[in-house]
Amino acid sequence: RNCYNMNMAENNPAFNTVVLDVGGRHFKVSRSFIERHPDTMLAMLISDRWNDDPSKPIFIDRDGDIFAHVLNYLRYGSIELPNGLPKSMFQRELGFYGITSNDNCVQQNTSIGEMKIIKEKIDNAELHHDMLLVALYCYQEFMLGRPRCQITKDDVNGLKRKPCSYSLRACMKILNGYLESYYGLEAYHQTLTTEGFDVKVREPFSFDSPVGALSPDSVSKIGGTSTQTPSPFSWQHATSSYATNPPLPSKYSSSNGFDQSMF
Repeated sequence: RNCYNMNMAENNPAFNTVVLDVGGRHFKVSRSFIERHPDTMLAMLISDRWNDDPSKPIFIDRDGDIFAHVLNYLRYGSIELPNGLPKSMFQRELGFYGITSNDNCVQQNTSIGEMKIIKEKIDNAELHHDMLLVALYCYQEFMLGRPRCQITKDDVNGLKRKPCSYSLRACMKILNGYLESYYGLEAYHQTLTTEGFDVKVREPFSFDSPVGALSPDSVSKIGGTSTQTPSPFSWQHATSSYATNPPLPSKYSSSNGFDQSMF
């Protein structure tokens, strides 16, 4: 067989090229180019052991569009992938062909990275938007004597997402930031369910703080009498106009990372 192949190489210039049929797309490449990468599956496919008839195309059941980039990676040793081809998918194809990949040599088009940054900003803005609405809802419920709030997307108009799609830790941090900044409250218990939030809200109290007023329940528990002037957020004002007309911030706080221009 080796003699047969050598005679073909001498008498037939077409033997110096190989046709690869990858998912229906034909690629004509030089035999010497593939042989420069002996450890790959491609070199094995064109060898005498696997290819009885070198004149016929070699079929490979893979994605032909990605294979074009695989060949370029072999030619140049590096590549910048187009927008529509994720880096992970390309590296998976390299592994199939037995080609060692180097992360520094496989770059993604910069627009993909920019799109990821924009998406992260949108996700963060939606989280802040929803937690601001949830904070307002919790405040209204608290002022009506319902410190425990079980919230679903249907309970609060304008939520961008279902509550269960968020991280509990991120929700708790941002929700408490809005509760404290705007309503003088804190969420001391919060869980996420498949339906929504389960939040318990209270007034934070301090023996030496001139700001936060103690609720009647808090005073009775510590066995004393509050001498502080009640804040507009205390239980003494639960029947006031705050319950039905809660104070709203004149603008979203930039310190909380909420970009109003996103909506």
